Amino acid sequence: MRAGTRGSSILEVLVASALLLFALVGVVALLSRAANAERDGNVAVTATSLAQQTLAEVAAARYEGLTAGTGLDGGVTYDGAGRRYGRIIDIFDGTADGGFASYDIRVRVEYNSSLPPPFQTVLQTEVWGVVAQSPDGGGP
Repeated sequence: MRAGTRGSSILEVLVASALLLFALVGVVALLSRAANAERDGNVAVTATSLAQQTLAEVAAARYEGLTAGTGLDGGVTYDGAGRRYGRIIDIFDGTADGGFASYDIRVRVEYNSSLPPPFQTVLQTEVWGVVAQSPDGGGP
């Protein structure tokens, strides 16, 4: 800018506009990533909650109602957005030497990431629990 003149030259306005546009593009990208991270977090919380609920349902069957096996179908659930959650139950003989008869239970919930289909991956969360036979031979 020349000394003694008022206002800005067209070059100064263009440079300032370019800097502002660059900053706005960065902010929009950041907000988009934050929204995806929040969605992924909510989906992970939903999957963990389903796994814990399924574990509670299996444990409610008591020791006598369980049989060891892996890859048992725990059913499929859909959330409000139509996202699919597949539940898989694994029951292992957990009886240790000198201990009470027990089963170790693992519940896995599989779901898709929020990325678009070519980049989408299957994610998994799992919870573990134990169901033991009581000393009198009955359930817990």
